[in-house]
Amino acid sequence: MLPLLFDARLKVIWFVAVCTVCATHPAAAQEAAGVFVPPPRTISDITSILDQQKPDPAHRARMEAEADAAAPGKASRTDLAQFYFKRAQTRADLGRAPDAISDIAKAHEYATDYLTEGSRFDLLLEQLLRFTNENKRAIAVLETMSRKLAALPRTKGRQFNINRRLTANYLSLGDLARAETYAKKNQALLSESRSWPNAEISITLTRTAGTRKPKQPTSATSFWSVMRW
Repeated sequence: MLPLLFDARLKVIWFVAVCTVCATHPAAAQEAAGVFVPPPRTISDITSILDQQKPDPAHRARMEAEADAAAPGKASRTDLAQFYFKRAQTRADLGRAPDAISDIAKAHEYATDYLTEGSRFDLLLEQLLRFTNENKRAIAVLETMSRKLAALPRTKGRQFNINRRLTANYLSLGDLARAETYAKKNQALLSESRSWPNAEISITLTRTAGTRKPKQPTSATSFWSVMRW
């Protein structure tokens, strides 16, 4: 009788101990039971990652200097367009979206070619508007971009990216019907593109665009550069 009572008491003590450990250290309990627990397992795992991601003050200072740099006094239209565009990118990385949008407008003033310059400026403008929840303005930029590119030769492939961005904007607005419309436009365009020259290259790029591993930010100020797509 005593051995049975002793055995029962041991089982109760073991059960309480396991419950206590599981309540306070669930990851440790699961590991002890032979169950793989992916990190982070403890608070130390999290704090070590945060310590590695601390912003670099020197890098931040360089970015601030670039964001506040004055335009060159004597420069070509192309150089000025590129200056304002690059400064817009830096200001966007610092979270200064209104300043970045202003710089894009200035870059457009000096742009001489829409295909190689203006369309790139509009892509950044649309991203900034979308990330600041100005989706209707972003849609207007994309629609204008679509019309301008349609008037230029051999630009139909650029419509994939425009349709994808339009889909994202309409999803943000909760307009599922229009989002689906542009998703279907891309499906139709993909079928049509099979007859284009270098079709396999275009199709491969289109299929992998949404699955490409994103860049990891080096600091909190790199948000915009990571999200440029």
